[in-house]
Amino acid sequence: GKTVPALRNPYYFKVDTNGKQLPYIDRMITESCQNPEIILMKGIAGEVDLQISQFSFSDYSLLKENEDSGDYWVTDWISGGGSIGTYVNQSYGDDAKRELFQTRAFRHGLSYAINRGEMNELFFMGLAVETQAVGSPAEAYWEEGFGQTAIEYDPDQANALLDEAGLDQRDSEGFRLGLDGKRLQIVVENYANVESGANMIDLNVQVVNYWREVGIDAIAKEMERTLWSQRALGNEAEMPFYGCAGALWIIDPGWYVPYGSYCYWAPAYAEWQRTGGEGGMEPPQLIKDIIDWYDQLKSEPDEQKRVELARKIMVRHNEEIFHIGTCRVFLDPGIAKKGLVNYLPVGLSDWRVHRDNTNWPFQVWWRQS
Repeated sequence: GKTVPALRNPYYFKVDTNGKQLPYIDRMITESCQNPEIILMKGIAGEVDLQISQFSFSDYSLLKENEDSGDYWVTDWISGGGSIGTYVNQSYGDDAKRELFQTRAFRHGLSYAINRGEMNELFFMGLAVETQAVGSPAEAYWEEGFGQTAIEYDPDQANALLDEAGLDQRDSEGFRLGLDGKRLQIVVENYANVESGANMIDLNVQVVNYWREVGIDAIAKEMERTLWSQRALGNEAEMPFYGCAGALWIIDPGWYVPYGSYCYWAPAYAEWQRTGGEGGMEPPQLIKDIIDWYDQLKSEPDEQKRVELARKIMVRHNEEIFHIGTCRVFLDPGIAKKGLVNYLPVGLSDWRVHRDNTNWPFQVWWRQS
Protein backbone atom coordinates (compact mmCIF):
# COMPACT_ATOMS: atom_id res chain seq x y z
CA GLY A 1 0.00 0.00 0.00
CA LYS A 2 0.89 3.69 -0.14
CA THR A 3 2.78 5.20 2.79
CA VAL A 4 2.38 8.76 4.06
CA PRO A 5 5.14 10.06 6.38
CA ALA A 6 4.47 12.86 8.89
CA LEU A 7 7.44 14.68 10.45
CA ARG A 8 7.62 16.35 13.84
CA ASN A 9 6.87 20.08 13.72
CA PRO A 10 9.88 21.87 15.31
CA TYR A 11 7.71 24.94 15.97
CA TYR A 12 4.85 23.11 17.72
CA PHE A 13 3.49 25.35 20.49
CA LYS A 14 3.09 22.83 23.34
CA VAL A 15 5.68 21.88 25.94
CA ASP A 16 5.59 19.27 28.71
CA THR A 17 5.81 20.03 32.44
CA ASN A 18 9.62 20.06 32.26
CA GLY A 19 9.61 22.58 29.43
CA LYS A 20 10.58 19.98 26.80
CA GLN A 21 8.96 20.72 23.48
CA LEU A 22 6.29 18.37 22.13
CA PRO A 23 5.67 16.15 20.22
CA TYR A 24 8.15 13.57 21.51
CA ILE A 25 8.09 11.31 18.43
CA ASP A 26 10.06 12.52 15.37
CA ARG A 27 8.33 10.62 12.62
CA MET A 28 5.04 8.84 12.03
CA ILE A 29 4.28 6.76 8.95
CA THR A 30 0.73 5.86 7.94
CA GLU A 31 0.31 3.04 5.46
CA SER A 32 -2.86 2.55 3.44
CA CYS A 33 -4.01 -1.04 2.88
CA GLN A 34 -6.56 -2.47 0.46
CA ASN A 35 -8.80 -3.94 3.12
CA PRO A 36 -9.17 -4.50 6.89
CA GLU A 37 -7.99 -8.13 6.62
CA ILE A 38 -4.51 -6.98 5.54
CA ILE A 39 -4.37 -4.55 8.47
CA LEU A 40 -5.39 -7.35 10.84
CA MET A 41 -2.71 -9.72 9.47
CA LYS A 42 -0.01 -7.02 9.73
CA GLY A 43 -1.20 -6.20 13.25
CA ILE A 44 -1.00 -9.73 14.65
CA ALA A 45 2.36 -10.24 12.88
CA GLY A 46 3.77 -7.31 14.89
CA GLU A 47 4.22 -5.02 11.87
CA VAL A 48 2.02 -2.21 13.21
CA ASP A 49 2.99 0.07 16.12
CA LEU A 50 -0.40 1.65 16.69
CA GLN A 51 -3.85 0.99 15.27
CA ILE A 52 -7.25 1.99 16.61
CA SER A 53 -9.89 2.48 13.97
CA GLN A 54 -9.72 -0.44 11.54
CA PHE A 55 -10.31 -3.37 13.85
CA SER A 56 -13.71 -4.47 15.02
CA PHE A 57 -15.26 -6.39 17.89
CA SER A 58 -15.02 -9.65 15.89
CA ASP A 59 -11.19 -9.33 15.79
CA TYR A 60 -10.87 -9.11 19.57
CA SER A 61 -10.03 -12.75 20.42
CA LEU A 62 -7.52 -13.05 17.55
CA LEU A 63 -5.79 -9.83 18.64
CA LYS A 64 -5.63 -11.05 22.27
CA GLU A 65 -4.20 -14.46 21.27
CA ASN A 66 -1.30 -12.82 19.42
CA GLU A 67 -0.37 -10.17 22.00
CA ASP A 68 2.90 -11.88 23.01
CA SER A 69 4.05 -13.03 19.57
CA GLY A 70 3.15 -9.66 18.02
CA ASP A 71 4.77 -7.76 20.92
CA TYR A 72 1.77 -5.46 21.42
CA TRP A 73 -1.09 -5.00 23.88
CA VAL A 74 -4.78 -4.68 23.05
CA THR A 75 -6.48 -1.40 23.89
CA ASP A 76 -10.07 -1.87 25.09
CA TRP A 77 -11.57 1.33 23.71
CA ILE A 78 -15.30 2.00 23.92
CA SER A 79 -17.21 2.41 20.67
CA GLY A 80 -19.18 5.65 20.32
CA GLY A 81 -21.40 4.02 17.69
CA GLY A 82 -25.02 3.19 18.39
CA SER A 83 -27.33 0.36 17.36
CA ILE A 84 -27.06 -1.26 13.92
CA GLY A 85 -30.29 -1.46 11.97
CA THR A 86 -32.66 -0.13 9.34
CA TYR A 87 -33.51 3.50 8.61
CA VAL A 88 -37.15 3.70 7.54
CA ASN A 89 -37.02 6.55 5.00
CA GLN A 90 -39.66 9.02 6.18
CA SER A 91 -39.40 11.17 3.05
CA TYR A 92 -39.39 8.41 0.42
CA GLY A 93 -40.71 9.59 -2.98
CA ASP A 94 -43.37 6.92 -3.56
CA ASP A 95 -46.60 8.17 -1.92
CA ALA A 96 -48.05 4.77 -0.93
CA LYS A 97 -44.75 3.63 0.57
CA ARG A 98 -44.11 6.93 2.32
CA GLU A 99 -47.57 6.80 3.94
CA LEU A 100 -46.77 3.31 5.17
CA PHE A 101 -43.24 4.20 6.35
CA GLN A 102 -44.74 7.11 8.32
CA THR A 103 -47.14 4.77 10.14
CA ARG A 104 -45.92 4.01 13.64
CA ALA A 105 -47.71 0.63 13.78
CA PHE A 106 -45.77 -0.46 10.66
CA ARG A 107 -42.37 0.44 12.16
CA HIS A 108 -43.21 -1.09 15.54
CA GLY A 109 -44.54 -4.21 13.80
CA LEU A 110 -41.25 -4.66 11.92
CA SER A 111 -39.37 -4.15 15.18
CA TYR A 112 -41.30 -6.86 17.08
CA ALA A 113 -40.55 -9.28 14.22
CA ILE A 114 -36.77 -9.20 14.88
CA ASN A 115 -35.21 -11.77 17.21
CA ARG A 116 -32.40 -9.67 18.70
CA GLY A 117 -31.48 -12.33 21.26
CA GLU A 118 -30.76 -14.77 18.44
CA MET A 119 -28.78 -12.11 16.52
CA ASN A 120 -26.75 -11.34 19.64
CA GLU A 121 -25.75 -15.01 20.00
CA LEU A 122 -25.17 -15.54 16.27
CA PHE A 123 -23.02 -12.48 15.60
CA PHE A 124 -21.78 -11.05 18.91
CA MET A 125 -21.21 -14.05 21.21
CA GLY A 126 -24.06 -12.74 23.39
CA LEU A 127 -21.96 -9.70 24.40
CA ALA A 128 -23.92 -6.98 22.59
CA VAL A 129 -26.67 -4.81 24.06
CA GLU A 130 -30.05 -5.35 22.38
CA THR A 131 -31.39 -1.84 21.86
CA GLN A 132 -33.01 0.66 19.56
CA ALA A 133 -30.93 3.67 18.46
CA VAL A 134 -31.50 6.51 20.96
CA GLY A 135 -28.14 8.11 21.68
CA SER A 136 -25.97 7.04 24.58
CA PRO A 137 -26.53 6.16 28.26
CA ALA A 138 -23.32 8.14 28.98
CA GLU A 139 -25.00 11.47 28.22
CA ALA A 140 -27.06 13.84 30.37
CA TYR A 141 -30.32 13.63 28.40
CA TRP A 142 -30.55 9.82 28.88
CA GLU A 143 -33.57 8.33 30.63
CA GLU A 144 -34.06 4.84 32.03
CA GLY A 145 -35.89 2.70 29.48
CA PHE A 146 -34.62 4.48 26.36
CA GLY A 147 -34.04 2.04 23.51
CA GLN A 148 -36.46 -0.60 24.83
CA THR A 149 -39.55 0.29 22.75
CA ALA A 150 -40.87 -2.64 20.66
CA ILE A 151 -37.66 -4.55 21.38
CA GLU A 152 -39.09 -7.97 22.35
CA TYR A 153 -39.30 -10.76 19.80
CA ASP A 154 -43.06 -11.14 19.40
CA PRO A 155 -44.24 -12.35 15.95
CA ASP A 156 -47.90 -12.30 17.05
CA GLN A 157 -47.65 -8.65 18.04
CA ALA A 158 -45.71 -7.96 14.80
CA ASN A 159 -48.46 -9.53 12.68
CA ALA A 160 -51.23 -7.67 14.56
CA LEU A 161 -49.48 -4.29 14.12
CA LEU A 162 -48.75 -4.88 10.42
CA ASP A 163 -52.45 -5.73 9.92
CA GLU A 164 -53.35 -2.54 11.80
CA ALA A 165 -51.04 -0.53 9.51
CA GLY A 166 -53.24 -1.56 6.56
CA LEU A 167 -51.25 -4.60 5.40
CA ASP A 168 -53.95 -7.14 6.31
CA GLN A 169 -54.38 -8.51 2.75
CA ARG A 170 -52.01 -11.17 1.38
CA ASP A 171 -51.34 -12.70 -2.01
CA SER A 172 -51.38 -16.42 -2.90
CA GLU A 173 -47.79 -16.83 -1.64
CA GLY A 174 -48.63 -15.33 1.76
CA PHE A 175 -46.90 -11.99 1.18
CA ARG A 176 -48.67 -8.83 2.30
CA LEU A 177 -50.18 -6.38 -0.17
CA GLY A 178 -49.22 -2.71 0.11
CA LEU A 179 -51.61 0.23 0.45
CA ASP A 180 -51.81 0.36 -3.38
CA GLY A 181 -53.13 -3.25 -3.55
CA LYS A 182 -49.93 -4.66 -5.07
CA ARG A 183 -47.51 -6.96 -3.24
CA LEU A 184 -45.39 -4.81 -0.93
CA GLN A 185 -41.71 -5.32 -1.73
CA ILE A 186 -39.04 -3.57 0.31
CA VAL A 187 -35.34 -3.36 -0.54
CA VAL A 188 -32.96 -2.95 2.42
CA GLU A 189 -29.55 -1.64 1.29
CA ASN A 190 -26.12 -1.76 2.91
CA TYR A 191 -22.50 -1.36 1.83
CA ALA A 192 -19.76 -3.83 2.71
CA ASN A 193 -18.25 -3.15 6.15
CA VAL A 194 -17.58 -4.77 9.52
CA GLU A 195 -17.83 -1.57 11.60
CA SER A 196 -20.39 -3.14 13.92
CA GLY A 197 -18.26 -6.20 14.68
CA ALA A 198 -20.02 -8.39 12.11
CA ASN A 199 -20.45 -8.37 8.34
CA MET A 200 -23.14 -5.81 7.56
CA ILE A 201 -24.72 -7.95 4.83
CA ASP A 202 -25.08 -10.90 7.27
CA LEU A 203 -26.95 -8.68 9.74
CA ASN A 204 -29.10 -7.24 6.93
CA VAL A 205 -30.02 -10.72 5.59
CA GLN A 206 -30.91 -11.87 9.10
CA VAL A 207 -33.30 -8.94 9.63
CA VAL A 208 -34.86 -9.36 6.19
CA ASN A 209 -35.51 -13.06 6.90
CA TYR A 210 -37.38 -12.19 10.11
CA TRP A 211 -39.54 -9.78 8.11
CA ARG A 212 -40.29 -12.42 5.48
CA GLU A 213 -41.62 -14.63 8.27
CA VAL A 214 -44.33 -12.04 9.00
CA GLY A 215 -45.30 -11.70 5.33
CA ILE A 216 -43.13 -8.77 4.19
CA ASP A 217 -41.38 -9.44 0.87
CA ALA A 218 -38.11 -7.83 1.93
CA ILE A 219 -34.79 -8.17 0.09
CA ALA A 220 -31.27 -7.48 1.43
CA LYS A 221 -28.94 -5.85 -1.08
CA GLU A 222 -25.26 -5.00 -0.73
CA MET A 223 -23.60 -2.40 -2.92
CA GLU A 224 -20.43 -0.35 -3.23
CA ARG A 225 -20.13 2.41 -0.63
CA THR A 226 -20.23 5.44 -2.97
CA LEU A 227 -23.37 4.15 -4.67
CA TRP A 228 -24.97 3.36 -1.31
CA SER A 229 -24.30 6.91 -0.04
CA GLN A 230 -25.53 8.45 -3.27
CA ARG A 231 -28.79 6.49 -3.06
CA ALA A 232 -29.32 6.95 0.69
CA LEU A 233 -28.67 10.71 0.58
CA GLY A 234 -30.47 11.21 -2.74
CA ASN A 235 -33.75 9.93 -1.24
CA GLU A 236 -33.60 6.90 -3.57
CA ALA A 237 -33.18 4.23 -0.88
CA GLU A 238 -36.30 2.89 0.85
CA MET A 239 -34.46 1.49 3.84
CA PRO A 240 -30.72 2.09 4.24
CA PHE A 241 -29.15 -0.41 6.66
CA TYR A 242 -26.38 1.04 8.83
CA GLY A 243 -25.33 2.01 12.35
CA CYS A 244 -26.51 5.11 14.17
CA ALA A 245 -24.65 7.59 16.37
CA GLY A 246 -24.45 6.76 20.06
CA ALA A 247 -22.29 9.38 21.73
CA LEU A 248 -22.06 13.03 20.72
CA TRP A 249 -24.82 13.09 18.09
CA ILE A 250 -25.51 16.69 19.15
CA ILE A 251 -22.44 17.89 17.21
CA ASP A 252 -23.34 15.63 14.28
CA PRO A 253 -27.15 15.72 14.23
CA GLY A 254 -28.18 14.00 10.98
CA TRP A 255 -28.66 10.66 12.73
CA TYR A 256 -31.59 12.03 14.72
CA VAL A 257 -32.45 15.38 13.09
CA PRO A 258 -33.13 15.98 9.37
CA TYR A 259 -30.40 18.60 9.31
CA GLY A 260 -27.38 19.56 7.27
CA SER A 261 -25.69 17.57 4.55
CA TYR A 262 -26.74 14.05 5.41
CA CYS A 263 -29.62 12.21 7.02
CA TYR A 264 -30.33 8.59 6.16
CA TRP A 265 -33.85 8.43 7.62
CA ALA A 266 -35.37 11.52 5.98
CA PRO A 267 -33.02 12.95 3.32
CA ALA A 268 -35.64 15.09 1.53
CA TYR A 269 -36.62 16.71 4.86
CA ALA A 270 -32.95 17.44 5.54
CA GLU A 271 -32.74 19.12 2.14
CA TRP A 272 -35.83 21.18 3.03
CA GLN A 273 -34.13 22.27 6.28
CA ARG A 274 -30.79 22.94 4.56
CA THR A 275 -32.30 25.10 1.78
CA GLY A 276 -34.65 27.02 4.07
CA GLY A 277 -37.68 25.41 2.44
CA GLU A 278 -36.53 26.02 -1.16
CA GLY A 279 -35.77 22.37 -1.95
CA GLY A 280 -36.57 18.88 -0.73
CA MET A 281 -39.90 18.06 0.90
CA GLU A 282 -41.71 19.77 3.78
CA PRO A 283 -41.82 17.46 6.82
CA PRO A 284 -44.93 16.69 8.85
CA GLN A 285 -45.23 18.40 12.27
CA LEU A 286 -44.00 15.27 14.08
CA ILE A 287 -40.60 15.73 12.41
CA LYS A 288 -40.70 19.54 12.13
CA ASP A 289 -40.73 19.55 15.95
CA ILE A 290 -37.38 17.73 15.98
CA ILE A 291 -35.84 20.34 13.67
CA ASP A 292 -37.27 23.18 15.82
CA TRP A 293 -35.97 21.64 19.04
CA TYR A 294 -32.51 21.23 17.52
CA ASP A 295 -32.53 24.85 16.27
CA GLN A 296 -33.36 25.99 19.83
CA LEU A 297 -30.73 23.67 21.32
CA LYS A 298 -28.02 25.09 19.05
CA SER A 299 -28.54 28.65 20.29
CA GLU A 300 -29.47 27.91 23.93
CA PRO A 301 -26.80 29.19 26.40
CA ASP A 302 -28.28 27.37 29.42
CA GLU A 303 -26.90 23.84 29.69
CA GLN A 304 -29.91 22.39 31.51
CA LYS A 305 -32.27 23.73 28.83
CA ARG A 306 -30.05 22.20 26.12
CA VAL A 307 -30.26 18.84 27.90
CA GLU A 308 -34.07 19.13 28.06
CA LEU A 309 -34.29 19.88 24.32
CA ALA A 310 -31.98 16.95 23.49
CA ARG A 311 -34.17 14.75 25.70
CA LYS A 312 -37.30 15.86 23.80
CA ILE A 313 -35.65 14.76 20.54
CA MET A 314 -34.66 11.42 22.05
CA VAL A 315 -38.10 10.81 23.57
CA ARG A 316 -39.65 11.25 20.13
CA HIS A 317 -37.20 8.76 18.62
CA ASN A 318 -37.77 6.38 21.51
CA GLU A 319 -41.52 6.47 20.87
CA GLU A 320 -41.56 6.47 17.09
CA ILE A 321 -38.59 4.28 16.08
CA PHE A 322 -37.56 5.87 12.77
CA HIS A 323 -34.44 3.64 12.87
CA ILE A 324 -35.20 0.02 13.76
CA GLY A 325 -32.16 -1.00 15.82
CA THR A 326 -30.88 -4.49 16.59
CA CYS A 327 -27.70 -4.68 18.70
CA ARG A 328 -25.00 -2.36 19.91
CA VAL A 329 -21.42 -3.46 20.62
CA PHE A 330 -19.45 -1.32 23.06
CA LEU A 331 -15.96 -2.80 22.65
CA ASP A 332 -13.77 -1.48 19.81
CA PRO A 333 -10.27 -2.95 20.21
CA GLY A 334 -6.99 -1.46 19.00
CA ILE A 335 -3.33 -2.34 19.43
CA ALA A 336 -0.31 -0.46 20.79
CA LYS A 337 3.22 -1.83 20.52
CA LYS A 338 4.92 -2.67 23.81
CA GLY A 339 7.34 0.15 24.66
CA LEU A 340 4.93 2.82 23.48
CA VAL A 341 4.33 5.04 26.51
CA ASN A 342 1.43 7.36 27.39
CA TYR A 343 -1.10 5.54 25.26
CA LEU A 344 -4.51 5.25 26.91
CA PRO A 345 -5.66 1.66 27.57
CA VAL A 346 -9.28 2.88 27.44
CA GLY A 347 -10.73 5.76 25.44
CA LEU A 348 -13.66 6.72 23.21
CA SER A 349 -13.26 5.20 19.76
CA ASP A 350 -15.43 7.46 17.70
CA TRP A 351 -14.84 9.57 14.62
CA ARG A 352 -16.72 12.52 16.18
CA VAL A 353 -13.75 13.02 18.52
CA HIS A 354 -11.25 11.99 15.81
CA ARG A 355 -10.53 8.74 17.66
CA ASP A 356 -6.83 8.88 18.75
CA ASN A 357 -6.96 12.66 19.16
CA THR A 358 -8.49 12.24 22.61
CA ASN A 359 -5.25 10.46 23.50
CA TRP A 360 -3.09 13.53 22.73
CA PRO A 361 -0.73 11.90 20.20
CA PHE A 362 1.87 14.63 20.79
CA GLN A 363 2.68 13.19 24.26
CA VAL A 364 3.20 9.54 23.21
CA TRP A 365 6.82 8.36 23.27
CA TRP A 366 8.99 5.25 22.87
CA ARG A 367 10.69 3.67 25.86
CA GLN A 368 14.23 2.90 24.75
CA SER A 369 15.06 -0.78 25.38
